[in-house]
Order: sequence, then C-alpha cells, then structure tokens
Amino acid sequence: MLDRSLEALWGIESLHSNRRRPRGYVERPAGFHVIEPRPIPPRGDGWSWYLVRRVGMDSWRALKTLARLTGATRGGLLGLKDACSYATQYMALKGTGLPGRLEVPGLKAWLIGRAGPPRLGLHRYNIFKITLRAGGRVDAAGVEWVPGFYGPQRFGISRPNTHYLGLLYAEARMGEVIREYLFRYPLEERSGPGGYEARELARLRAGMPRPRILRIMAEALQSYIFNRALSRSLHDPRGYAEHHVTVECMGSTYKVPAARLPGPRLVSSRSRWAKLVGEILGEEGLSWQALRGLGSPFRPLLYPVCNLRSRETPEGAVLRFALPRGAYATSLLRELVDMDWTAYDECRMDSAQL
Repeated sequence: MLDRSLEALWGIESLHSNRRRPRGYVERPAGFHVIEPRPIPPRGDGWSWYLVRRVGMDSWRALKTLARLTGATRGGLLGLKDACSYATQYMALKGTGLPGRLEVPGLKAWLIGRAGPPRLGLHRYNIFKITLRAGGRVDAAGVEWVPGFYGPQRFGISRPNTHYLGLLYAEARMGEVIREYLFRYPLEERSGPGGYEARELARLRAGMPRPRILRIMAEALQSYIFNRALSRSLHDPRGYAEHHVTVECMGSTYKVPAARLPGPRLVSSRSRWAKLVGEILGEEGLSWQALRGLGSPFRPLLYPVCNLRSRETPEGAVLRFALPRGAYATSLLRELVDMDWTAYDECRMDSAQL
C-alpha cells in the first residue's frame, strides 16, 4: 500500500488559512444537509419535474429508483449531491401518467410540474446547513473564499475513492486497485464492496474493466494532481490563473481565477500553472501520458462563500452558507475546524427525518 496520509491522498498539502482551528467533526448524515435551490425549468411539457428528498443514497441511485418505480423512459438531474447527507434536489422524468407523490425507504418525491428536459446551466449553486461538533468555538468571521479543491467524495458513495485509485492506476498496480475497491473513501475500511463495486471488481480480476471505470480512475488521478498544484498556488492564485470564469451564488455573480485541469493540452503551455503541474507529475514519477484521453476544462482556483452564518447550539455550531456549483463544502469545513472524519459507512437511513 502506498505510504500516504489522508491529507496527502486528498492532495491538500497546505490550507488556505493558517488560523487556529478547534478539532471538530460532522455527524453524517444527520448533521449534513445540502439543498438545491429551485430552478426555472425550460419550456415544454414532456418531462415531469420532482422535488426529491433523500438520505443514505447517491443522486444517481435516487434517480434510478424513481425511474424504476414510475416506469419512466428517461431521467435527468441538475447536479450530484453528497451521498452521505440529507439532500433536497430536483429531478426530471420523461413518461406519461407519472404519479404525483412517491415514497420508499430513504427517498420522498413530489411532482411540482411539467416542463422541458433538464440541461446544464439550470443549477448554479447549493445551500448547506451543517452541524459541527467541535472542541471550541468555531470562528467563521472573515471567511469569504474557499479553495477549489476536489473533495474526497467526488464520485459519490458507490464509486472508487477519489485519489488513491487514480495513483494506483497510473502506476499500473492493478492488484492493489482490486484490493482498494473495498474502501469507500480514503483510509476507511468496510466489510465488502456494494453491488456496483462487486461487478466492477469481478471485471478487474478478469482483466476486462469497462472503459468507463478506467476513465473514472484517470479522472481520480487528475483530481489528485489538480489538488496538489492548487495547494502550492494558494499564496498567489491570481498569479497562477490561466483564465477567469464567472460563477453564480445566491443571485450574485463573481469573476474568479481559474486554471485548466491537468491533461495533455497543458504540455505545450508555458503558463506558471502548466509548469507547476509538470513539476508535480515529476515528483509522483509520472508523465503527461498518465493523463491521456482527458480533457482540460477550466476549474476555478477559488470560490466565493455566500451568506456564511454560524450559530452556537448545545449540539454544536450550526453553519449556514451557499457555494457555487462545483465547490465542496468539505473544503470550507477544513478552513474552520481540523476535521476528524467519521466513517462514511455509518451513513444510516432514517426516513422519519426526511
């Protein structure tokens, strides 16, 4: 097994803030709520739009469950939400005569109307309510920006952990890839893989992994390299920016520094960011070839934190805030407390709280 700590696996070598932080943790899913604001669906009437509340399942599993129960021919969603949380989001199903209300363990859905198909751009930000149990007062004053790190849960609850498998894949250590499929998140062991993972595990053992799985592993490596480069650029993110993009949060727009994700397109670039990514690949003993086939879209190096509020309660500090689409609440939490990660496999369904 590679000798890397949890922070190294996540790719964060230094934090954006050097403030003193208390120890803390989030009881999941009870203490982690994520809410997708209501979109304005496109014109049309071929799709049924649902408000969905779920717990203990990822977004794709929720959508597939709805499609199976309704007999829908197609389905779509606007964004992935943390699987080990209480989540409220919107999904659309295509079919005729779909029911107005659905409920199964871990999921409730209400029909809100009929409109056109879901598409990129309708979802712009997420609202969070998180209860932090900490050993001291949580100081949220002055936190206006959060680094654009990829969080460890990028691929959801039934996917390979974000960075570790990417590194093993790049080093062609497929035997260890198979073993690490038994881990849900970095360094968190469980008794065995879920159904999805068990099927892919069998394909890996047979030497016939599906192309999509290989791409997920390559994207996991891409996330890791991006996080490492970002951690070294935080002293001057605008100086390392290759571009500026616009993000939206709670009705306001922000122009933020951005850089391309590690990939072959950076090879010919002479930017500071490309040079930094090349240095990190060298430190890992990798070449640009390890990222072959991957695109290099721009990702913000910083995201704005919107309407951050903190309230002390007997259970802990209750944080309310919003982040643009693509930002991770876990990155903000690390700015406020030294996180003590609880086991994600203790994510229990409690439909009574939906």
